[in-house]
Amino acid sequence: MTNTLGDGLNLIAHCWSSSDDVGEHVILPSETFEIRFRPDIQRSTRFICTYGWNGEIRTFEIYFEGRDKNYCHEICPWNISQDKACLLDAQTQQVVMCLDYQIP
Repeated sequence: MTNTLGDGLNLIAHCWSSSDDVGEHVILPSETFEIRFRPDIQRSTRFICTYGWNGEIRTFEIYFEGRDKNYCHEICPWNISQDKACLLDAQTQQVVMCLDYQIP
């Protein structure tokens, strides 16, 4: 995931799945943080992240096998902005889809 919040804001990300908690990380402006994992055999892998910046908190399912399996082949690059998360094609860096956050 890449911090594209703008305005020089740091992104605080805490991500987890049912079997792994990658902890909390501060992602500087324009910097990238990677979560490495293997999808489970049942093809039910989900990673959820809570994002914080400037007093705002958002939640987003950064990886869901049913939604992302056709787009993410070893790498699943997301741009995290203030109003949405956008998945990029790893080869072309073109936007594949953008999704709204859930607000806790």
